[in-house]
Amino acid sequence: MGMPISCSIRARLHGCSVALSAFLVVAIVGCAGLLPPRIDWSDPDAVAAGTRSERDDDTGVTRWLGPAYDAGDYRYLLRAVQPAAGADADLAVELYVAAHYRGYQWRAYTQAFDAEGHALPFAWLNRAQVDCTAYTGDLQGGCAVVERFTAALDLERLRTAGEGGYAVTVHSNAGHASTLVLPAAYVRGFLRRADGGALGRAPNDVAAPRPAAP
Repeated sequence: MGMPISCSIRARLHGCSVALSAFLVVAIVGCAGLLPPRIDWSDPDAVAAGTRSERDDDTGVTRWLGPAYDAGDYRYLLRAVQPAAGADADLAVELYVAAHYRGYQWRAYTQAFDAEGHALPFAWLNRAQVDCTAYTGDLQGGCAVVERFTAALDLERLRTAGEGGYAVTVHSNAGHASTLVLPAAYVRGFLRRADGGALGRAPNDVAAPRPAAP
């Protein structure tokens, strides 16, 4: 029976790392055609092109999903729900966050605030253990885990986000606090698609065409 990819501590580290590296190279090359294209986060057009939509023909509601933005322990994106035409409701936008970290206890995220200190409606979604092998190959130890949660955003503040982008600070029961920043181009590109194409646009920008409903 072959050696598992997660090598034991007693294995020859050099031989194990070489075998693992060779496997990863083959896997990456083989799957390169399946990977999404890299996005230029300073280009609103690129973000708009990477924003997907799904329309419910029965209700007329459209859901928008922006591209995932990676920032260290966090991977986050904008998503929105657009009511059917004629509905007495505005676009509802939220920040979806997946926090990846390693430790011996859950951080337990519970709160989110915008840059002006306004508390944002917070919804904790779920958490999962990714890897709890005893030897991690680094100095941190503990389990590799992920927590997922959302924060509802104020649409008007999002529409008027400046060149510094839009920032949300998240807090956990374990005392962790992190500020997550969406670049201005991300906000602008997402709103071009999800907000009807008329908003989130600099004076000299040209709106990206809105796709037909799938």
